[in-house]
Amino acid sequence: MKLVLNDGRRGVKALEIHRVRGAHDHYSTIDTLVHYEVNNGLSNTRLPVISGVRAIVKLHYTMAFIIQLLQELSGANTKRLTKNIYKDTLGKLQRWVVQKAVHIAIATLPDQSEMSLRIRNLLGEDWINVVGQLTQEGHKVYRMIQFVLVGAELIKETI
Repeated sequence: MKLVLNDGRRGVKALEIHRVRGAHDHYSTIDTLVHYEVNNGLSNTRLPVISGVRAIVKLHYTMAFIIQLLQELSGANTKRLTKNIYKDTLGKLQRWVVQKAVHIAIATLPDQSEMSLRIRNLLGEDWINVVGQLTQEGHKVYRMIQFVLVGAELIKETI
C-alpha cells in the first residue's frame, strides 16, 4: 500500500510543480490542464517532471485502485482481491519490474480480518460508514476525471 501512496504523492507533487511554474493559469483545473498540455504537445513529457496529463492519468488509476479495494474489502481473500484490482488499474501503467515488486508486496498483505482491524483502528469504530462515504465521494471525482480524459482521447476505457 505504501507503493500506491508514494506513487500518488509523486503525482500530486508533479502537479504542484506545474502550478507553481510560469503557466499556472493553465493548471487551475483538470480540464484546462488537459487541454493546455494536449494542444501544446506537452502531454507525454517525462523529464525533468512528468507532464500534468501523465500525473492525472496515473492518479486516476490510483483512485480506481483505492476505491475498488475499499469497496470489496469484505472479500475473503485480500491478497487475490488486491492482485486482481491492481492488474485492472495501476498495473496497466507500470513497468514489468514495478509490477513484480507490487506482487511481492501484495504477498505480504494481512488477511481480511487483520486488514479490517487495521482500518478500524485508523478510522474508528464507524469505519464501515467512513469507507462507504469515501468510496461514494471518490466515485464522483473519478467520473468527472474520466469524462475529461476520455473526451481528450487520453484513455479509451473505463477502469
